[in-house]
Amino acid sequence: MPKPQYHLLLDRSEYKSYHIDKLEPKLEAFARSEGMTDFRKTSIVSVDEANDYMLEECWIQDGKYNGRRATNIHWYNDGLTYIIETK
Repeated sequence: MPKPQYHLLLDRSEYKSYHIDKLEPKLEAFARSEGMTDFRKTSIVSVDEANDYMLEECWIQDGKYNGRRATNIHWYNDGLTYIIETK
């Protein structure tokens, strides 16, 4: 079974890691630079349960992100930022 890989899109850059805790500090720094005073994970949504808006926002098409099967979307600050999990 493939290891989960996590994808973070910030501005025009994409960061990937096999460890979500390596990406969360980058996301938190970005959120704070945008004026957010609070940073927290608010939900994890299975791609199978995600609505069309979520899938479009995260660039997930036909259940895939960049050719990998998308499994979950980790949402932060009530949907303002996210990390995509793939396998």
